[in-house]
Amino acid sequence: MFTSLGAARQRRPGQRKLRPNVLRMAILAPSTDARAALFNRVLRVSTVLLALVCAALMAAAVLLN
Repeated sequence: MFTSLGAARQRRPGQRKLRPNVLRMAILAPSTDARAALFNRVLRVSTVLLALVCAALMAAAVLLN
């Protein structure tokens, strides 16, 4: 139940059921632009971190030999 009358007057009865479905579709849809951008960013960051780890391992191998 809403505490203020302004919030109750602002929201229509059909709008309450729409928002969770939109949120659920945005989370579950595999081809959403936001999810693709987030996946690309994570992939790029993990690739850079992997390259840095490989460079550090090669430098350690060179220094130890």
